[in-house]
Amino acid sequence: MLDDNNDTAWIKQGHIGRSKTYRIPASVNIEGVCFTVTSVELGAYNRPRTLRHLIFPDTIEYIDEDEFSNLPNLRSVHIGKGVQYLNNWHFRCCPMLHTITIDKQNPYLRVQDGLVLTQDGTTLLRSLFRRRELIIPEGVKYVEKVAFWYDDKLESVTFPSSLREIGDSSFLDIPNLKRLVIPEGSEEQIVPCFNGYENLELLIHRKSSTIARPCATR
Repeated sequence: MLDDNNDTAWIKQGHIGRSKTYRIPASVNIEGVCFTVTSVELGAYNRPRTLRHLIFPDTIEYIDEDEFSNLPNLRSVHIGKGVQYLNNWHFRCCPMLHTITIDKQNPYLRVQDGLVLTQDGTTLLRSLFRRRELIIPEGVKYVEKVAFWYDDKLESVTFPSSLREIGDSSFLDIPNLKRLVIPEGSEEQIVPCFNGYENLELLIHRKSSTIARPCATR
């Protein structure tokens, strides 16, 4: 699809075939006019099952969150400096995916300790991989919706004192979750987000000590 007003294009239908490594094109030339490719839309590539490594150029600003899901052999993704947003729905159900890199010059996103954050560090968008212990860094104020939805490895979550809000379904269906570590005074804010979990240990963190309390369950 083309936008003649600013010479940009977005991919509605492309072809990866049986390629193991694929780089999204940064531009297309049509009838002598060069169009910059800025987004990848739903249905563009039809779930290429042999794809292992996917590279987004710096021109890409938007990726439909359902476009590259359910890819059984996808192992790595590189995000250029133009992509403005990612969440846990991007690249979901890709069991072999173990590496997501983001260009260091990306002004919107960054990676810290295996987590994808907004560049200012205030919003936690997703993890790069599944882990047993999640420690949310100090400075994070908001956990994005569905950020850890159905993370079947996660057992323990430690929250920072800076946290202000947990998005809808951020921690929905975490079958092996056993422990929450939260700052003193944050119980009423955090614990209700985990109603329905049985036998969940709650640790209240003080500056001088950590104490254990029973956690509210269904």
